[in-house]
Amino acid sequence: MCFRSPPEFETIAFDLNELEARIQLLDWRDDELIAITNQLEDAFPSLVSSIESHIAKMSAIRVTRAQLRAKTLAKELIEPWAEEQCREALARAEESISTLVGELDLKTDLGDHLHAALPALLGVGTLTASVASLPAVVSFATVTTSTLVFFSTSAVSVPLLLAGGVALTGLSLAGMKGVDYALDKSRSRLARRIINLADTAVFGVGLPADSPALITKLQAFVLKAGANKLEETS
Repeated sequence: MCFRSPPEFETIAFDLNELEARIQLLDWRDDELIAITNQLEDAFPSLVSSIESHIAKMSAIRVTRAQLRAKTLAKELIEPWAEEQCREALARAEESISTLVGELDLKTDLGDHLHAALPALLGVGTLTASVASLPAVVSFATVTTSTLVFFSTSAVSVPLLLAGGVALTGLSLAGMKGVDYALDKSRSRLARRIINLADTAVFGVGLPADSPALITKLQAFVLKAGANKLEETS
C-alpha cells in the first residue's frame, strides 16, 4: 500500500538565489529609507535654529516686509540646508549601493535574480507614485542637488499676518520699550510661520501623504538611482 502526503505537507519548491537577491535588495532599500528619515529628523533642529537666528537679527522694516512674502524668505533659508542634506544622503546611498554591487557577482545567476527583483525595490507604499514620476534615466552621476531641492508653494497656505507690521508702525511713537516688545513679538510670529513652512516643505506636515515633500522626493530618487545602477551593472 502506498501512502501519499497531503498536499499541504508536500515540499514547496523555491529558488534560494532569488530569495537571497530579494533580501539583499530589500535590506538596502529599508536601510536607505530609514537613514534618510533619521538624517532629516536629526538635522531639522539645526534648520530651526538657523531660521530663528536669522529672523532675530532682522530690522522692523524687514520683518514687516517678510510677513508679506513669507514663502520667499522660507525658500531662501530652507534651500541651502536642503541642498546640504541632499548631498549627504546621495553620497551615502551611492557608496552603499556600490558596496552591494562589489559584494555580489552580478555576472552570475544572482545578477539575473537581482534584475528580476527590482520591481520590489521600487514599490514602497506612497513612494511608488513619486518613483514613477521620475525620469526613466536617473543616476547618482548626473543628478545635482538642485534637481531635488524644491519649494512647493501651491499646496501651502500662508495667511497674511499684517497686524505685526501695523502694530510696529503704531507703536513707533510710544517709546523704544514698546517698539522693542512689538518687534520681538513680530519676529517670534514670523519665525513660527517660517518653521511651519519648513516642516511642510521637508516632511509634508499638513499635506496629503502623496505630496512631494523633500523627504519623499529624496527617498524616491535614491531608490530609482539605485535600481538603475544595478540594472546597468547586471
